[in-house]
Amino acid sequence: MDNNFELSMLLDFYGSLLTDKQRDIAELYYNGDYSLSEIAQDLQISRQGVRDSLKRAETQLRLFEDKIGFMKKYSELNFTLAKIKLISNDAMSSSNSDDMFSALEAIYNLAKFSDTTEGMM
Repeated sequence: MDNNFELSMLLDFYGSLLTDKQRDIAELYYNGDYSLSEIAQDLQISRQGVRDSLKRAETQLRLFEDKIGFMKKYSELNFTLAKIKLISNDAMSSSNSDDMFSALEAIYNLAKFSDTTEGMM
């Protein structure tokens, strides 16, 4: 995953846990596509101050994900949902009851797997 995209996603999940200044700088940089110099000018602080605050925010965001894991769980659930949609579409286009039963069984197993991973966080 692209580093900036990953940090933008982490910011969506954990941005409210950062200080207001860190969150503002990270949002401008990752979501607003501002340069360090533009942020420094807008916030009337040094470019180095922006960089330091951004690096602290990145460290915090990665730490939150390592400890909490919301983004990983979100990705896993989206992947499972995509599999369920594919299986469902295949089953709906088939008139064979064995295919439909197999699809339901596969969906059930995916849901069962999802249940067992909930307590792992």
